[in-house]
Amino acid sequence: MEQERAQILAMVEEGKITPEQAEQLLEALEASDMPKVEVKEVKRQIPIHNVQTSRGLTPRQIVELSIHGIDADFLRQIKELGLNNLSFKDLLDLGVHGLEPQSIKEIMELTDESLSARQIRDLAVHEVDPEFIREMMALGFDKLRFKDYIELAIHGVNPETVEAYQELGLDLDVKQIVQLAIHGVDRDYVQKLHEQGFHDLSTKDLIEFAIHGVDADYIKMMQGLELEFKEESHLKDKMKNKTKHLSEKLQHRLSNLSSDTQNKLSTLSDKLQQNLTDLSDSL
Repeated sequence: MEQERAQILAMVEEGKITPEQAEQLLEALEASDMPKVEVKEVKRQIPIHNVQTSRGLTPRQIVELSIHGIDADFLRQIKELGLNNLSFKDLLDLGVHGLEPQSIKEIMELTDESLSARQIRDLAVHEVDPEFIREMMALGFDKLRFKDYIELAIHGVNPETVEAYQELGLDLDVKQIVQLAIHGVDRDYVQKLHEQGFHDLSTKDLIEFAIHGVDADYIKMMQGLELEFKEESHLKDKMKNKTKHLSEKLQHRLSNLSSDTQNKLSTLSDKLQQNLTDLSDSL
């Protein structure tokens, strides 16, 4: 059985059978006790040893890479971009998410940043491709770093999201955009607040509203209650009248005292009146 397994792997190495056929033969070999495995040769495929047996890849891993279009040409182009330390998982992620070497090259040129193999893989995982980056640049975000793109993508922010904020008159940086996204503040939420008359809310205001469940429906309900509050001007007038009355009463009392005592109490009365006036003005 071991001899037959070796023969199958040798035929894969020589390109005499496809990886899919090798996988099927190995599984069949493990599942049965057949004494002999007959294999028909096929036309020469992409030499499997070019897909890097030096990486120590198993036949199963080679098959997975082949399924997702990772061949010798792909690996050669990746190497030319300076990405030499990709693991099997890194390669597979690139294939699964369809990030071609040309796209990787464009990303590296657009970001003007020296990206590692792992960072390239993370961009692929989060679907940050050249089109995503170009659209963000067109919206004024032309100096974003790798971590900015990952942060935006993790929280579901795409160029369409950013454009919607800008159309609503919100001038935001990446940090503010992420915070709004985290708290579910989207175009619809802000637009409905505008309809209720709240046009000049800051990012902090919007986040506070969202955290405490204040939305357009809540505001509409509160406005519909037609609550009555005493006007501040009424309270101020009342305080001033009380202050004037107290001052006149003190002045009358002072008229019956000695001159020296009158002066001292008069000074105290003036200070008291000023303090009460300041207090009423601050209401």
